[in-house]
Amino acid sequence: MKCPEGIALVADTKVFDTESARATYEKKIIAPLNLPVFVGAAGLADLFKEFNRKIPIVVERRQMMFAIENQKILQSVGLNLEDFLIRPKEPEKIQSIEEPKKELPKEIKKPQILGPPYIYSGEDFLTDCKKLIKEISEEKKELGYSYPLEVLLGFVAGKPVLFFIDCDGSESQVDTYKAIGSGSLYVKLFFDRLWNPTRPIQESVMLACFVIKFIEEMDLDNFVGVGKDKLPQVVLILNDGRIGEFLIQNETQFIDSILPIIEKIDDVIKMHSKSLGGFTL
Repeated sequence: MKCPEGIALVADTKVFDTESARATYEKKIIAPLNLPVFVGAAGLADLFKEFNRKIPIVVERRQMMFAIENQKILQSVGLNLEDFLIRPKEPEKIQSIEEPKKELPKEIKKPQILGPPYIYSGEDFLTDCKKLIKEISEEKKELGYSYPLEVLLGFVAGKPVLFFIDCDGSESQVDTYKAIGSGSLYVKLFFDRLWNPTRPIQESVMLACFVIKFIEEMDLDNFVGVGKDKLPQVVLILNDGRIGEFLIQNETQFIDSILPIIEKIDDVIKMHSKSLGGFTL
């Protein structure tokens, strides 16, 4: 979702193996290596795992290629790559959206006239994701699977941006919201009615969490879930520069508040179904 405060990625954690008919729970939104980007994938379990396994390797190789090219060019002008290397920043845990990011003491640095000409960016990662997704989806597509793998990619390009990549490796930028996976139809039913692009990001996150729990509790989709007493994984890429997982502090209270609502909806359906009437033949 694209919200006033930035980008939010919300995912269930259920990975269902159709061959063994067993489900495991793991994070579906990953941060490959130390890049300030997050990826959420949906599709076949084996492709999801293959993507998660291979994308860090692809990124590392591309970064090494960039480093080699940088070293060649910098040495030609009497500089060294180590002069420009900056330790990557670890994604942080976002506990509160409302509190502004605290300013750290500014370090005195020597002015740098020249920097490395090649820097691996979010755009480069987007390109690598597109190639890998298309590559590993080809075999499953030939077997008749329509959407073997889909990906949502969030990163910063001046400001937080969100992209959708389909199994053909085609990209489209998301300016509102985008749901992927087998449960996307149910998300659309709720979000078309209740989601608003001006809604605070906290409310949009809670709406997404509610929909995923609703799908799970109502057994609407066997491939969607987070497990008992758990909430979905939430990652935020905020305009103020904070990037990382959002910790829902009142997780238990939130679950306790939405379960009665889900049960009430179920009770209303059952109650009114008995008084609908009968067929006229």
